[in-house]
Amino acid sequence: MLTTSLNAQESLNMNLLVSWDDDSLPISQNNKAFNDCWGYAANDREYAIVGGAAHIFFFDITDPVNFNLVAKIETGQVTNWRDIKTYQDRAYAVSDAATEGLIIFDLSDLPNNVTVTYSSNDFFTRAHNIQIEEATGRLYVCGQPVTYKDLLVYDIATDPDLPIEIGNPNLTGGYVHDLFVRDNIAYCGHANNGMYIYDLTDPANPIELASLESDGYNHSNWVSDDGNTLVMAEETLGIPLSIVDITNFMDADIELVNSFQFPLLAPMHTNNVAHNPFIIGDLVYVSYYEDGVQVFDISDPMNPKQVAFYDTWGDNTEYNTTQGCWGVYPFLPSGRIVASDSSNGLFVLELDESVKTKDISNNDFTIYPNPAFENLTIELSEFDELPEHFEIHTIDGKLMRSQSWDENIITVSDLANGMYLISLRIGKQVYNAKFVKG
Repeated sequence: MLTTSLNAQESLNMNLLVSWDDDSLPISQNNKAFNDCWGYAANDREYAIVGGAAHIFFFDITDPVNFNLVAKIETGQVTNWRDIKTYQDRAYAVSDAATEGLIIFDLSDLPNNVTVTYSSNDFFTRAHNIQIEEATGRLYVCGQPVTYKDLLVYDIATDPDLPIEIGNPNLTGGYVHDLFVRDNIAYCGHANNGMYIYDLTDPANPIELASLESDGYNHSNWVSDDGNTLVMAEETLGIPLSIVDITNFMDADIELVNSFQFPLLAPMHTNNVAHNPFIIGDLVYVSYYEDGVQVFDISDPMNPKQVAFYDTWGDNTEYNTTQGCWGVYPFLPSGRIVASDSSNGLFVLELDESVKTKDISNNDFTIYPNPAFENLTIELSEFDELPEHFEIHTIDGKLMRSQSWDENIITVSDLANGMYLISLRIGKQVYNAKFVKG
């Protein structure tokens, strides 16, 4: 189901299951009540974890109709930034612009309760982000103040409630804002210094493997399941997402192969800001500050397609803030998607089955390209006669165009981004097809 707002389409191929907000909560110095989110699953139940300015919230979302706020834990300080990750039955949280250090939560008693097992700034006072490689039981801490090391690495496999420092390397790229780690290989976003790849098998002695310059602030990166593709988000107005071929990174050979963006306010405004990308199969799930959650199919890296979105913010008429969708978590077993909005709180979403099965057309005739940017070509080889006229409607029924048939190439550049229905009348029969204007 697709609904609309005054400024842009609210959703495409993605449904809202439940949302939660609390206007009585404290807000940060940047006027944000919420920040990042994560997910957790155990014993056939699913949970959403959301950072707040002064709390961390744990929700049971197993049944979205009867979802439950299990725990609201005050952290001691008010901050604009929090990051949370999970390992086994523990959750680890850090904060920037605060001195709370590291907080560890015991999730083993869910859905009844969550308790704190560790809270101290003995290891460090603040950090912008963390990453956990579950296979190795390592916790990576980044975004330290400049007086600290570029990266801190801890063993949490030995005792999940008492991390053991095993490395604090300085790295070629300097300050690390965020990172992705798999098989001890770290893909680090070094802010204005670009993206670097390191072998951290020995975290005390990193080996630089490859690097790539950025056009903006290299914020976060994620690697595909097969390890051949990296999607790079540069938290800068108007800078698109980038697809990087990392197949030969061990030979210091990586290549930027494409960049793409699908701003919901296009064509009037195109400088939206991507924040955090995640990859499952051929799909990239991205939190955009003022464009909500967007999902792209990158099975063909040279032709990425926007296949779904849900705008959690919806109030913007242009792109000029970092308010809106902060984080997205698409890894729950059910396929449900957790998203956090800095002002609007928690959103639990799901993709339409058509996206999951890649059957998003159900068309009576062939159209291409889809998504279409400038022109849409109608293939009529299956019909014995030409249409009399055609109409284009939004999915909720608003007529956008009605005119006599002239040729099979139709200009669509004047349409706002989103999904449309094109109808052809041939004799007494009407034929329909859906297309996405990108």
